[in-house]
Amino acid sequence: MILFISSNNLLASNGGGEYLEINGVQVFVLDSSYLSDYNKFFKELKEKDVNTVFFRVFHNRGDRPHLGLDIKCDSGVYFKTKELCTVADILGDIVKAAHKNDIKLYAWMATRSITELKERDRSLSFSPEGGTIEGYGANIFKKDIRDSLIKIFKDLAEYNIDGILVQDDFIVKYNEGADDYTLDLFKSDTGFNPTTSIFFNRVKEYNGKKVFSGYNDVFYIWSLWKNEYLISLLRELKVNISKVNKDIKLAVNIYYETPISREKGLAWYSQTISGLLSVPVDYIAVMGYIDQISNELEMSYEESVGYILDIAKKSINQIHSSNRVIMKLQVKPFRKGIDYIDNKYNIEICKILKSSYNSSIVLLPINKPSDVIPSCFKAN
Repeated sequence: MILFISSNNLLASNGGGEYLEINGVQVFVLDSSYLSDYNKFFKELKEKDVNTVFFRVFHNRGDRPHLGLDIKCDSGVYFKTKELCTVADILGDIVKAAHKNDIKLYAWMATRSITELKERDRSLSFSPEGGTIEGYGANIFKKDIRDSLIKIFKDLAEYNIDGILVQDDFIVKYNEGADDYTLDLFKSDTGFNPTTSIFFNRVKEYNGKKVFSGYNDVFYIWSLWKNEYLISLLRELKVNISKVNKDIKLAVNIYYETPISREKGLAWYSQTISGLLSVPVDYIAVMGYIDQISNELEMSYEESVGYILDIAKKSINQIHSSNRVIMKLQVKPFRKGIDYIDNKYNIEICKILKSSYNSSIVLLPINKPSDVIPSCFKAN
């Protein structure tokens, strides 16, 4: 049983050691032009002052394969493990090419969104109309799912990687956890008898459907309880990774709301900075995506610049280390209908991050070196 603790007790030591200021890129789909020469890719990145690459090592159904490879299966990973299909075992050669050019290589790895794990045992969510619906990802409250993830991450650590970036799927959304197994755990740990109404205390009609529009105090107990399960799993992952290679750094993606509002991060994602620091993780990677923020918060790009810098400031204040905060900046759009991001805004953000904040920076999505904004990695 997980010990249920107060949120005031979540903050623990940040851990010791030196933390490299990361000038990084996150590779979504490595361009096919580098199929026969990985070294060329990293050599060109080094010329643009990149010192770290976050490389996608998972392949979910529907993802584009790295390098246009003819992959062995429709989902899996780019390294060897008995837990998942190896779509192409290229990670070892990628790491060698990175290190040859004095670049650190972080394996960017999924958790709850892994296709095979979702299909084995997917979580359930409360439906606004009553009952349950299919949840976001694999049910990490189940021991077999947790055990599989631990084995996968241990196998990943066997490669000579410098770190692991945990994908932004390492969350439990506000309505997830509706299956009987999870609710019984919650009742056992906290004494609360879980029902829809005990979490969502205000229900209204919207377009003829019932919609939950508010949370009560028990909801936040539930969110913190889910956060504790996430943190306990992350701690297990780190312990087991360290058994294989004690020098591997652990970075975790967090949503932009989490540093701004602890309440929102906890409610929406069961995610807290203090919980992550208690593991402790080495780097916290904040998804400060300008187009996403502009679209979701109905801000202009100019307004979003200030908002992203405020996120960086609040993150540094909570983590007490500028280098351990990775500000992830979006250089290309994700959403349909938007073809271009004017990188003058990212250049402005980079200039202030480097000259005044000294935070780490990662640009994404980067699939070839020409996508990099060189000025982002130089103090002006």
